[in-house]
Amino acid sequence: MHTTPSTLACRVSRYNRETFGDSEKYLVQCWVLFLCEILECASKSKEEMPALSKNTFIDCLIGHKYLIRKCIAIKKVVLKNGWFQELSTDVLAKVIISLVRVLDDSATETQALSSCIQFFGSYINVLNKELSQAVFADNDALNPQSDSSSFAKEFQLTCSKLPLLLEKLLLDSRWEIQDSVLDLLSNMVGNLRGSSTMENFMVREKFWLKSWRLLDADESYVRSATVRFIGLVHENLTLRKILLSDQSLETVLSKLLGVFLNDDEAFPKRSVIDVVFRWIGDEELIRFLTENEIDRERDTYKDQIWDFIFEVLRKAHENFDWEVKMKGVHCWAKILILECEDGSLDNDEEMTDRRSKRLEIVCREKGFSILINSLDDCDRMVCECALTTLQKVTWVKKGTTRVQKDLASAQDIVATYVDTTSVHELSRFLNCIDFELLSNSMKSTINEVFANPASLLTDIIAAAETSDDNLLDCY
Repeated sequence: MHTTPSTLACRVSRYNRETFGDSEKYLVQCWVLFLCEILECASKSKEEMPALSKNTFIDCLIGHKYLIRKCIAIKKVVLKNGWFQELSTDVLAKVIISLVRVLDDSATETQALSSCIQFFGSYINVLNKELSQAVFADNDALNPQSDSSSFAKEFQLTCSKLPLLLEKLLLDSRWEIQDSVLDLLSNMVGNLRGSSTMENFMVREKFWLKSWRLLDADESYVRSATVRFIGLVHENLTLRKILLSDQSLETVLSKLLGVFLNDDEAFPKRSVIDVVFRWIGDEELIRFLTENEIDRERDTYKDQIWDFIFEVLRKAHENFDWEVKMKGVHCWAKILILECEDGSLDNDEEMTDRRSKRLEIVCREKGFSILINSLDDCDRMVCECALTTLQKVTWVKKGTTRVQKDLASAQDIVATYVDTTSVHELSRFLNCIDFELLSNSMKSTINEVFANPASLLTDIIAAAETSDDNLLDCY
């Protein structure tokens, strides 16, 4: 019976579901090698493989790009189940060779190429140390041994193509490919795990310079992925030093702030505030926040970082996108609250002192004004997040005089609050809030909306009719 590309693709998919359930190591190894051969055939043209194209079975594989996606899908199953870690180094190397060949084929269709890049990003995380070093070694500095096997030479030649290949794909005209490569690079930076070889690879190639212009790309997904990549590079001390020798800190922060303030889409803004959230988790950076002024004057780098962080957080509250606003509230909470691993507060003397200093800083930077105003935000998730944060700050109220809790609605709280930088005044105000009643009130409102969703749509339409800005926001 004649095998067509479609029937073969279906057969491959069936093996994906049926074969791998209880496969043993040998069978998996055979399957992986078989998939590598299919990938090689599928990425070739009949002109490149004239002898093999005479075989009916092989003929249906050659140039059939749909099979590439199917093969990658099966390899993802193998990866997910941890089977790659059981395979020999030669088989793992063969997978690298087959993937790079697909990546190097300009005829590979967009979806297949994007899938291959994404898989490559996950696959390199399971490579053993020896193979990882071979993949990311400085191949220009290597001298192939005359007695090396043909397979070893092929593998080294394949790996030597990787830097230029990634650069070519990064500058591809298709946004899907750019987005996938940026995710791959972010994955590499985020999973260096002390790998000096991979770190040296990133230092040599300086992909942050090659991707810099993508902060102005037409597609928002690409701009968003570029922000994530540059943010991760900045978190790595070694890469950060190289980055800041190529671009000044002021330039980097100014560009990221520009994306956050001026981008028309939500995704790049979300990526910027995700970067901020990760940076706040830097212990040295957060410790610097509570140091005395003399020590702070000695470190202009950390001062600039915090100026950038607070500027982003102040503007996040004004953003239209609910997720940006909610992430902003999460950032204020991360600055404010020092929690133990179990989520409880550590109340030893030193920790209490550090929390008090953070409180003063958040007051000064208008953080509490933002949190309190967020209680009456138009987006439910933002209100709930702000309420949860303020409820957690129970340590603010220590030593303050008990007053009557007569503020129980978000509207009254926002209307009554007077912006202050005084911790004492803030503490008195927070003591006036009945958080339990406020929480119950919010839940009641939410239940009403869920019970009658049409009322929410009516409110949206009514709001949209009042101004063009509201109409755009509702859209």
